[in-house]
Amino acid sequence: MQIPGSPSTQEMSSATVPGRAALAALALICGIACAGPKAVPDWRMADRTVDLETDQRGQGDVDTPGPDGIVDDYDNAQGRLIAAVNGNISTKFPEDGRYEVVLDGCESEGATRYAWSVDGGPAVESSECETRAYLPEGRHELALTVRDSSGGSDTTQLSVEVQDLIVVGLGDSFSAGSGDSRSGLVAADYDQAHCTRSGRSGQARAALEMERRDPKTSVTFIHLACGGARADFGLLGPHNNQPPQLLELSEILPAGEAVDFVSFTIGGNDVRFSEIIGQLIEEPDAPLSDLAGEQTHARTQRLLLELRERLARVAACLGDGFEGRPCEVTGPSGRDDDTQIMTLPRIPLAAPNRVVQVTYPDLTTRFVQGGGIEICPSGAVDRPGDLLDGIPDGLVNGRPASDRPPLISGSEWAWGDGTLLQPTDPAPNDEQPATYLYGPEAGGAPMPLPLSNTLNSVVLESAPRFGWTSSARWWQDSRGHGYCSPEADNYFFRSIFHPRDSGYEAKARGLLAEAERLGVVPAAR
Repeated sequence: MQIPGSPSTQEMSSATVPGRAALAALALICGIACAGPKAVPDWRMADRTVDLETDQRGQGDVDTPGPDGIVDDYDNAQGRLIAAVNGNISTKFPEDGRYEVVLDGCESEGATRYAWSVDGGPAVESSECETRAYLPEGRHELALTVRDSSGGSDTTQLSVEVQDLIVVGLGDSFSAGSGDSRSGLVAADYDQAHCTRSGRSGQARAALEMERRDPKTSVTFIHLACGGARADFGLLGPHNNQPPQLLELSEILPAGEAVDFVSFTIGGNDVRFSEIIGQLIEEPDAPLSDLAGEQTHARTQRLLLELRERLARVAACLGDGFEGRPCEVTGPSGRDDDTQIMTLPRIPLAAPNRVVQVTYPDLTTRFVQGGGIEICPSGAVDRPGDLLDGIPDGLVNGRPASDRPPLISGSEWAWGDGTLLQPTDPAPNDEQPATYLYGPEAGGAPMPLPLSNTLNSVVLESAPRFGWTSSARWWQDSRGHGYCSPEADNYFFRSIFHPRDSGYEAKARGLLAEAERLGVVPAAR
């Protein structure tokens, strides 16, 4: 093709050397101009779990632009949001099942107009290089046609897979973020005050990072964890004027949708964690002392056996279930006196191992010079605060805090480590328990105590029992960062024996590592 006004081929071949250089430059310009525009289509999912604002609660509740590393305020999946009362989802599911997709032609060359066609439909043209479409999940065919000012055009097609990841947080106060409110203070500014549920929880932090990891997926984060929850009254039954978490989840999930990733801590309240802490503070040699008419150690071992059965009832509600049991919950109204039993359809799962049950972190150890770890020694502890039991009622275990100077002995810290937090099963056959030797505070011969399970070993059983993922990453990461650690190393609010920012950040790292390993999100680049 010859551009009007340019020399012919014969004239070009006989031109002088300077003339030839000029003609070569003109030919290069012609080549660019004659090539026309080039369509370069791209796309991404619009984020649904976001950090666009810095939360200013406690200062008039006026948020300011700019991220603060924390998930922005939640909405309410089932109705109108009442701030600090019913926040439970990052963004409501679209009623028509269509998710926002950003169609991006901005890398196209020489284009002034952009026309997108979806699945063979009519093209929508604009001078803007980005446009928005709303598409159901699944595979779609896109076509981008670009035009330049001279009327030239180019079309390129692209196949895309629209996917919204449903990420769920269930469980107790160690999952809700209790203690670490939006303001970073204990007992203030929660997304759901009854449950002390916070955007600073490890689950919420992990969901936000999962959103950031892959622009080709979005994340809808459903946060139902509640301080004080147990497997029976919390996951499967009413708790603190809240309906069972599994019932709430079944009502929020759109029909036909499966959960892509669900995590929780559960069991601490089943073995009465806050009562154990209270006993350790109040009673010398607390494991040997009487608690509710039973030796504290023996009571804890009995409750761990009961927890194993409750977890089987939880497993019956997830994925393919467990042992053919029905999924049954009680108390749909949320009232603690509601004993109505409901049978639910099981919660669909992308895969059984996408259920991640997390061990509890290690409160009992600190670092020593040289990088080693030791059990906390005997010493004073902070007087227990209101949220030790996860319930913001001004009481600790239903009664005012004691005036007794709070103290936990080295023997008691060692008992907590060896009988509650160690992840190794001490006795694979419960009928043949191991022996834990408890060293009395006053000295003398160690007291042998039968030991069949620890709290964290019961958590780790869930992988072989139910096909879930049992994650010990939080326990591993928290070793040395326990209650008696210096401020720079400490993962916990001392007054409530619950994690603070650094502790929940560690939990988020563990959850992200599991999500990567399971292929839910790509590894960080």
